[in-house]
Amino acid sequence: MIIKTLTHDHEQDLSTILQLWNANAIEMASEALTHQDIQAIQTQLLTLMKSPYANVIVAKKNNVVIGYATMTIHHDLAEDFYYGLVNELFVIATNRRSGVASHLITASKEWFVTKNIEAVQIYVALDNPKAVEAFKANGFTPEFTLLMND
Repeated sequence: MIIKTLTHDHEQDLSTILQLWNANAIEMASEALTHQDIQAIQTQLLTLMKSPYANVIVAKKNNVVIGYATMTIHHDLAEDFYYGLVNELFVIATNRRSGVASHLITASKEWFVTKNIEAVQIYVALDNPKAVEAFKANGFTPEFTLLMND
């Protein structure tokens, strides 16, 4: 397995990420993405790929994308410090519990270090205990519970 940064010359990998993102939506929300959603996500990914404050990485096994992560740098204005946020991390079901997520997490943290970012956050759904455990096993600790008013 290899972890690599997604660049503009990897159009097929971008298409695969969009398919995986849709699979994640179906798995987590029981609803497929609309064509409009997919277009918006593609635009977002292309923007992240161009930004010096963001990164998109893929995990590949036998030259097939089996997972991805997106990350961004944010500025906390109140405390005046920069922190990293892993926005998305997904591994296809057949490759879970095999270390792929750990490799993506490690690569994400390493990218943040190259940007002089030490504090890294990630949002994880509370109803996804396996993901919570994966992040805990990789050095993350629960800090807050985010409540939403839908």
